[in-house]
Order: sequence, then C-alpha cells, then structure tokens
Amino acid sequence: MWRQISFHSRLLLFLVLLQAHQVLTSILLEDHHRRCHHDERLALLQFKKTFNKNASFLADCDFYGQPAYPKMISWNAPSTKDCCKWDGVTCDKITGHIIGLDLSCSCLQGVIRPNSSLFGLSHLQRLNLAQNDFTGSQISPEFGSLRGLTHLNLSSSNFDGEIPSEILHLSNLVSLDLSGTYRYFSPYVRNEPCNFETKLQNLTNLRVLSLARVEISSKVTFINLSSSLTYLDLSSTGLFGNFPSNVFHLPDLQVLLLDSNTNLAGALPKFNCTSSNSLKQLDLSSTSFSGVLPDSIGCLNSLNSLDLEECQFSGAIPESISNLTELTSLDLHSNFLVGQFPISLHNLTLLSYLDLSNNQLKGQIQDFKSRSLALTWINLSHNMLTGSIPRSIFTHPDIFYVDLSSNSFHGIELNEFQNISYRDLYYLGLSSCGIREFPDFVRNSEFLGGLDLSCNEIHGRIPTWFISKEWDDLEYLNVSRNFLTSTVDQLSCKNLMFLDMSSNFLQGQLPSSLCNFSFLKILDLSNNDFVSTIPQCLGNSSNQLNVIHLGNNRLFGSIPTTFSEDNTLHILILNDNQFEENRLLGRIPRGRHFDTFENNSYGGNLALCGFPLTKDCEVSHSPSPPLGFEEEYESDFFDGFTWKAVLLGYGCGLVLGLAMGCLMFLIGKPRWFIHIVDRTCNLRKRPRKWIHIGT
Repeated sequence: MWRQISFHSRLLLFLVLLQAHQVLTSILLEDHHRRCHHDERLALLQFKKTFNKNASFLADCDFYGQPAYPKMISWNAPSTKDCCKWDGVTCDKITGHIIGLDLSCSCLQGVIRPNSSLFGLSHLQRLNLAQNDFTGSQISPEFGSLRGLTHLNLSSSNFDGEIPSEILHLSNLVSLDLSGTYRYFSPYVRNEPCNFETKLQNLTNLRVLSLARVEISSKVTFINLSSSLTYLDLSSTGLFGNFPSNVFHLPDLQVLLLDSNTNLAGALPKFNCTSSNSLKQLDLSSTSFSGVLPDSIGCLNSLNSLDLEECQFSGAIPESISNLTELTSLDLHSNFLVGQFPISLHNLTLLSYLDLSNNQLKGQIQDFKSRSLALTWINLSHNMLTGSIPRSIFTHPDIFYVDLSSNSFHGIELNEFQNISYRDLYYLGLSSCGIREFPDFVRNSEFLGGLDLSCNEIHGRIPTWFISKEWDDLEYLNVSRNFLTSTVDQLSCKNLMFLDMSSNFLQGQLPSSLCNFSFLKILDLSNNDFVSTIPQCLGNSSNQLNVIHLGNNRLFGSIPTTFSEDNTLHILILNDNQFEENRLLGRIPRGRHFDTFENNSYGGNLALCGFPLTKDCEVSHSPSPPLGFEEEYESDFFDGFTWKAVLLGYGCGLVLGLAMGCLMFLIGKPRWFIHIVDRTCNLRKRPRKWIHIGT
C-alpha cells in the first residue's frame, strides 16, 4: 500500500514539475520573443529620424486598397519599448532578430543614403518600402549587403538612377519589385558591358519580377529567365524587338504584363491544350504584337483577364474564346478585328468588363443570357454592328459604363427601363444609335460622369428633371446634332469639362449658367438659334477654357472684354454664314494673329471696325503705339489676349476641324484632347485588372 501511494505521489510530482517546466519555458520564450536586439532597435530609431511625414501618397495607397498611415509614429512609445511589437516590424521567434520590415504606405518623405542605419539590419529577409517619397535617393549598392533578402519591394517611391548590380546578385530573392521607381535605367551598370538579361541570370529563384516603368530600352531574348516565375511585369520599359514565344510557356507563369512597349513586336503562340495552363492575366496592350488570335487561345482555361487593346491583331475573334469560362475582363479594342460579333461571348457568365470598340466587327448582337449579369462595363463603339440594341445590356442595375456609339444600330425604347435604378451608371454613350428620346433612366444615377447622345433623333425640350438636377460628377455632355429646342439656362454641372450642344434648335439667350462651369475646357453651342449677347463673365468663368464655338447663331453686341484678360482661351469661333448677319460690334483686337486675317474674314459683321477692315474706329484718346518686332516675338500673347486663333468668318466644318487639330499642339496637351475626341474625358476609370500572387 505504501509503495503504491509512493508511486502515485511520485508520478503526480513528476507531472506537476513537467507542467511547471513547460509554463516556465513558455514564459521565458515569450519574454525572449518580446525583446528585440538593442542594436537593431537603435538602428530603427535612427532610420526613423531620416524622414518627415508626407500624406501625398495616401491616394495611391487607397487606389490599391492598402491602409495608409504613418507606421513609425508608434515606434518607441513608452508602452512599446520592444521593437518586435512595432508596426511593420517582424522578428524571428527564436533569435529575436528583425527579419521583416514593411513600411509601405507609411507617408515617409526623405532621402535614404548609403550610410543609412537600415543597412545594419543584416538579418532582414523581407523589406517593403513601396509607396513612399524618397525623392533624391539613389538606389544604394548597400541594398546588396542584405544577403538574406528573399523579398524586396521599392516600387513607386521616387527612387532615381541606375539599378546597382549588387541588388541583382541577391541570389535568394524570390520577389523583386522596382516598378514605377526610376526615370532612368542604364543597361551598363558602372560602365560595365553587361546587358539587361545578364543581370537577371543570378536570380534563379525568382517567382515575382516587376520592373514596370523602369527604362530598360533593350532588345529582348530572355534566355536566362527563372523557370519558377509566376509574375512578370515589364510594362512601360522601352523593350523592343521580337518577344520570344517561350516565355508564354513558362510552366508556373500566372501573370504576364508587357503593355505600353510600342516597339515590342511578336505574335501569340500556339498554346498546348494537353497540359495545364496556369496563365491568369495577359496584358499586351499598346504594343506591336500582330497576327491572328489563335484558336488555341481557348486552352488558357485559367485566364481571367485578357488585354490586347491597341495592338495590330487582325482576323476574326475565335469561337474557342467561349472556353475561357473564368474570364472576367476582355479588352480587344483598337485592333483590326473583323467578322461577326462572336456569339461565343454570351457563354462567359463571369465577364464584367468587355471592350471591343474601334474594330470592324459587324452583324447583330443577340441578347445576353439572363445569367450573364456580371457585365458592368461594355464598349462596342466604332464598329459596324447592326440590328437592335440588346435589351439585356440595360437590365443590369449595377451597370457602370455603356458605349454603343458609332454603329448602325436602330433604336430601342429606353424608357422601358425607367423603373430600374442605375445608381452606379458613370458613362452612357449612345451616339448615332437612332434613339428618339432622352433616356429617362439616367435620372437615377448618382455618379454620372459622361453622357453622349449626339447624332440621334431626339426631338423637343431637354427634360426638366435633367436641367434642374445637380450633376456633381458630370464632366462630359454631348447632345449635339439632334432636334432639341427651348433654352438650357439652369443646367447645373459644376465640374463640367466638355459641353457640346451644337446643331440643334436651342433658342433664347446664351445660358448664364455657363459662367458657373469653372472647369470647362471646350464649349460648343454653334448652329442653334440663340439670340443674345455673349455673357461678359464667360471669358473668365474658367481658367481652363481652351475652345469656344458660338458660330451660326444670331449673336449681337461686342466681344466681351473679359476675353482679353488672363485666361487660357486658344480658339474662339464666332462665324455666321448661314443665318442672318452677326451683329458683333467694336474694335477688332490687334496682334500678330489677328493681323493675318484678311478683310473678308470678318464679313457679315458690319459694326466691327479697325484693321484689317477699311472702316476706322472712332477714338477718344490717342491710340497705343504698335508693338515692336522684338516685343511681339517675345510674347505668346497679343494685346492681353491669350488665345492663338480667332475665327469669325469662315465655314464651320473645315475651320473647326483645323482649329481642333492645331489646338493639340498649341495647348501642349494632345493626350487630353485625344481623350475628349474619344469621348472619355477622364471617364475611362477602368476596373483594376491585376492579380496578387502570393509567395
């Protein structure tokens, strides 16, 4: 009995001691985990002193869905002396050394110098400094001293200069992201005769490589790429030559982004349908890739984003595209694609983004299947499509962007959809679609940014609900070439940038509400029946106004003096050749542009006077002396005027076309104007088309 009790007692004692040992060990380890190394803590605090807070990068971080806040603000707080608990810091659970530092989107502004204490963190494995402002910082060769790095991200932080070869010798790197960092990349690091691909040959473990917007400017062969790559982004790098087809066949490649390399050529290879294809995102937009789309493209059954816009692809869209059942985004716009609208697209039930605009597709579009309710962005404009507009396009209450302009559709009764609330509708383009009524359903949109109803058969008054509603997000409005009547005096669009109501039957006075559009760039009210003076406030209503076209109305009075004040006006068109004579009056401004017009340029404006007309103006004071040659040459302006061309007597069509063409060069913003002509005007807020690849 005693022995039995003794045995049980000893067993119990053993279990108690074992449990106590485990608890004590846990406490000791936990205490050890909480305490970082003193020298590394000091290195972090020294690194913190290098920077100021800069919130300007918050918007970029928000765009990518990352929380943005100054992570260093909590460092060295009295309650957190242990640096392993600081925001963005990761320590090894056993050794306590700092192995991870994530300061992305931390509002940092400053310069990282070669002697930075950052490079004393020799145990670092992951370093992320993305989305900060390190303007003035060169990429230091000291990054290469962090031999244990497996992940390095310096993207979008305004680094400058060459990529040091030391970084490309970090053989343990699994992920390298230097995108959006440089304005200059030399293929000769430290004047060594070493090309771009040679620099990559040591990075045999790479799975993620992003060099977007790094100027490589190199001819490619890619014989040394890591076979383990899952993500490759070489967009906007200046690559040229023929892109090798073997890259498409890398076994683990999920994302390939080559967009915005206009001199990069190539063709889509024949894909293997007998083996698994891991490619999920392919972007070749704005390159010189050409040829036909192969039938084997349907073998990429994991693909969810295909972007081939603004290339040189030709031929028909293969029916095999219906096999891409995971596809959510398809962009083939601005190619040379022909043939019938592919019926197979109706099978892509996950498709939310479709852009086939600016091709030569023809035929009718069948109604999309009822289960295809994911489609929120559709652009089929500038093709040769016929038949009726599919009603199914407008049955999705979450539709965001619709552009069916410049086809040969015949109309659709749009008001049958007035009971659907299109709260998220941002752009509606129905130019040349044969519609006969103002789309009543847009009244429900809370974020309408663009509306193009030009070249249709809409009669009568612009609806009161449209005139009276405050459209805070509306930037583009084009209702030209219809049969609209009445006045538009109360139009409320405080952020409007482009307004075209030309070639209608609008009457009355020029709307005084025009002076409320402080962001207006282009205004066209020509070919109407306005009987009015030009509002004095129009010349200084917007400091961005570039073009005013008021020709072919019944205007009278003088050119507003505000047009001669400080503004950005480049083109003013007041010609009238089809209706009764304009009744503009007053002195014609003098200057090197006005002086080039001949006498007949001002025909029909009998009350105008001054050079080059033979009719002199009565003056009550001595005229100002003429500009000397040097003064005239040195100034971009004349007599206080800031526009570069004033057209008062020529035919509307030719002159406006020439004037708009000149404007692209005169105001120095051709890309903005091209977007206006393309009916975008900052409206193409496309869905984010990127895939995160975990490593």
